[in-house]
Amino acid sequence: MGFEIPDTNVHVVTLKDYVTTLQPGAGLRSLSHPFRIIEHMFPSGVLERIEAGGLDCWSDAALAAALPATERDRCWVDSGQMLVLAELVRRGRAPEAMFGSWVSPHEAQRRTKIAVALFDGSLPGVADALAAGTASMAHVTVLAELRDRLAPDAFADLLARTGELHPAKLRRAAQRVARPVTEA
Repeated sequence: MGFEIPDTNVHVVTLKDYVTTLQPGAGLRSLSHPFRIIEHMFPSGVLERIEAGGLDCWSDAALAAALPATERDRCWVDSGQMLVLAELVRRGRAPEAMFGSWVSPHEAQRRTKIAVALFDGSLPGVADALAAGTASMAHVTVLAELRDRLAPDAFADLLARTGELHPAKLRRAAQRVARPVTEA
């Protein structure tokens, strides 16, 4: 359960695995409990170090290393939000209205659609890649938008390449292998 961050001694347990560990067999029902526990426990620990202050004392190398670490943490948080959205939809709720003024209605709807796709089998392996920090929400969005036009092997290949391609390059690569759009 979980994964190792390369070149570190950090072992990360995904939020989904953590929730399952808390109440085996309960699935996502225990989501409200772990968020209190993990409020300040991001996988890399870099956000806690940033919050502690003293960035002016950090070396350039430490600051540079903090950038990808914060991106991996952002992926972990996005993964948690996707789990919450999918659970709300599973319960028959309309989470788009629950964002308040944080995001536009369009963005709330887009996130909700992606969350459902992550956990209904439409995007195999993508939820794990997001939780692991090997795919960002921008990568996930590309894969979600083009999924219906990609052959399963092309989809798997693109998912495997999320760690090496930034989202714009992933989109171009996906568009090259995607089936053409047919007009009705």
